Amino acid sequence: MNDKNLLKGHIMAFAGYLIWGILPIYWHQLNSISAGVILVFRIILSAITLLIIVFAAKNVQFTSYFKDKFLRRRLALASLMISANWILFIYAVNNDYVLQASLGYYINPLISILLGIVFLREKLGKAKIVAISLAALGVGYMAVSLGSIPYISLALAFSFGLYGFIKKKLQLDSYNALLVETLMLSIPAAIYSLYLLLSGPFPVQNVSTLQIALILMAGVITCLPLILFNEGAKRIPLSSLGFLQYLTPTLMLLIGVFLYGEPFTKVHIVSFALIWAGYFIYIFSFIFSSKPSSENQISSE
Repeated sequence: MNDKNLLKGHIMAFAGYLIWGILPIYWHQLNSISAGVILVFRIILSAITLLIIVFAAKNVQFTSYFKDKFLRRRLALASLMISANWILFIYAVNNDYVLQASLGYYINPLISILLGIVFLREKLGKAKIVAISLAALGVGYMAVSLGSIPYISLALAFSFGLYGFIKKKLQLDSYNALLVETLMLSIPAAIYSLYLLLSGPFPVQNVSTLQIALILMAGVITCLPLILFNEGAKRIPLSSLGFLQYLTPTLMLLIGVFLYGEPFTKVHIVSFALIWAGYFIYIFSFIFSSKPSSENQISSE
């Protein structure tokens, strides 16, 4: 792999994670609109955006995915996971739980490790045991100290972890698979929109011009980081992608604390430190256990 292509991959992956990291600012501008209504627009506009992309690229495969019963069922399950993740994230941002969202995405990679161990029978090395134990300790400490389990964090981590697990097992074209998922979700989204129209004034009537513009951009803002991530992931090693991944929850953490004034207590410091420690133990063990010549790459959503 040449240096120019490697640099391009790093830039694209970095840009994708950067956009995901600052998305709380975007969705926070729509906090006067319910998470359910935002999700409807996000689904329908994402489907339209992806339709334009696959037809423009002459890469139309999604019809064959619909015809395959096995793929259809698996993609339906994936669509449920990603829609749950989307609505949870929007809810968290619009109700001042950005720190919980950040915590969820710090936990997510370790959830993926657990899923790999349980369902794919991946080997559980010492480093993974320590990493998962530290993450569990961090979440447990927060739950005990604050008197409540961080449900939003865990739900975000598990929903995205399960989504990634399903997609990894399928190994389909990213754009076409995501298009099938959004098209499946578009049916209940359209029904819900019709219900809102018939039951009274549509809940986006009294919004600003800026909010209307942001809603109309929901499809692009959803698809763009996914596209950048996928293109970057094709070009760079897995270890590099792992390091870049933590840009997203770190930016969320900084936004929650410094922009929206969410409290960052000693409990949060200890919990996040334990999870960070678990993550770095896992990453360093992965780097040192990998052969220098290997460049394992992934292509997922």
